[in-house]
Amino acid sequence: MAGRAPQHALRVGCRAVPEALAKPAQQSRCLSSTVPPTYPVVSFNKTSSPELKEALETLREKVILPTYLPPELRQKIFNKKYEKELAHDPVTIQIDGQPQKFSYINMLTDMPNTPKNIRVALMNMKNGGDFANLSGLLEGMHRANRKLPYWLSAQIVRKACKAGHLQLILNIVRDVKRTGFTLERHETVNEILHWIQRSAWKSDYSEPETRKALKEVQEILEALEGDERHTSKDRKRQQAVTGFPYQRDPQFLAARLNLAAELAARQPDSANDVKNLVKYAEQLVKLWPADKALLDMYTDEAYVARVDVRYLIKPQVHLRYASFILQGLKQAAKIVGQAGHGPLTAQLINRAAAVEAESQLAYAKVDDGMAGQKIYEMVVGGKK
Repeated sequence: MAGRAPQHALRVGCRAVPEALAKPAQQSRCLSSTVPPTYPVVSFNKTSSPELKEALETLREKVILPTYLPPELRQKIFNKKYEKELAHDPVTIQIDGQPQKFSYINMLTDMPNTPKNIRVALMNMKNGGDFANLSGLLEGMHRANRKLPYWLSAQIVRKACKAGHLQLILNIVRDVKRTGFTLERHETVNEILHWIQRSAWKSDYSEPETRKALKEVQEILEALEGDERHTSKDRKRQQAVTGFPYQRDPQFLAARLNLAAELAARQPDSANDVKNLVKYAEQLVKLWPADKALLDMYTDEAYVARVDVRYLIKPQVHLRYASFILQGLKQAAKIVGQAGHGPLTAQLINRAAAVEAESQLAYAKVDDGMAGQKIYEMVVGGKK
């Protein structure tokens, strides 16, 4: 970082970064019209609270259901010209076997704040029945062409996984054509990978759970690599500001290394597990610059826009993601060394030392009892 002196900076550890309607067709409404959707019409299950029910029903009635109308009727209910007419004679149409009535909707005053209502719904999800509504909610937003804010996707993952619904999130990602839930944001990917690793860690890296987790991480990496539905139009810019192809970001690849290392450590006689670990380690160090920790491996520009990796600046956030990365580097170095790969071992130790130094600086900045501190102490320090 020598020679760089940005006027405005945020710091964590040793990193300093800069601040920086078409006229509607005149057609009569057909009361017997029906909608033949590709999927069942979005509906929601019984909820555990009135707040959640209200948030979901508001989005369904104002945002989701209008998407099932034929284009000419959809235009009509949003056209002020028909406000009085629709007040006395609303558009009525059969949707999923049920008659639905639509009066005039003022785009400025009647439409709900979508991110706010999604967040209210998310924060009020308490049990499995509540979270079962998440897939339909995302599908509805996707139908309505409502793109989630950059910060909301990671929150959805964190909230659902913390409540024990990692598999729900993975299924939502797999069903991206329906849900629109993509992997185009760095924090969202990191959060998913964190919880996959955490599931294996909670099982004390039992072989079945670790192999399952490794398969899930590989599935995420393959989606980033080859599924165009997860490819952001912003990828070229992302690569330019971070310095890495998005799908080959070292932080993402480190999740695979960690699980492969733990698997090899518990299956010392499995030559295939060790072989895979060596392969993953070689791929990682080839991309990860020597002597660089998590924050220093990216350009300063990557920390300017909140949609990139700026989230990593917060010490407790940094620790959450660094914990499994550091553990993986150390464990991989040990196993690779035992397999006789001296130079590769040295390269892994080099990256581990950089991450550990940076993490210790971040650790010193967090208050006692914060989530990042706790996970670091348990994963890296072995504290129960």
